[in-house]
Amino acid sequence: MFGKPIGIMLAAYLACMMLKQRPAGTFGQMLGILILAGIGFTMSLFIGTLAFGSGDLATPVRFGVLGGSFVSALLGLIVLGWSCRKLAPRVASDLSREEELAEQRGVFEDIDPPKR
Repeated sequence: MFGKPIGIMLAAYLACMMLKQRPAGTFGQMLGILILAGIGFTMSLFIGTLAFGSGDLATPVRFGVLGGSFVSALLGLIVLGWSCRKLAPRVASDLSREEELAEQRGVFEDIDPPKR
């Protein structure tokens, strides 16, 4: 639940530093995505099966891995929901992306059709 998010955070931070780029989202959004990265449980179940086989600890290992994944999913969704609720809702537009850019620059004018 902690190892993968910390590793991804450090790798992303180092990549941003090396490329001299700003992260794509806010800190809260990045934190939510990093927490959601802790969900990956397939390899943990595989390693737990290899390590404990069908012994007495096989069932607790499975419950621990699934419980950690559930906690990561729930906590990640809470953090993402909290950080994204502050964003302003985007209004749908009938214009294409190029038309929106032209309108922002003042190049695009809305011409009314001639009245009959």
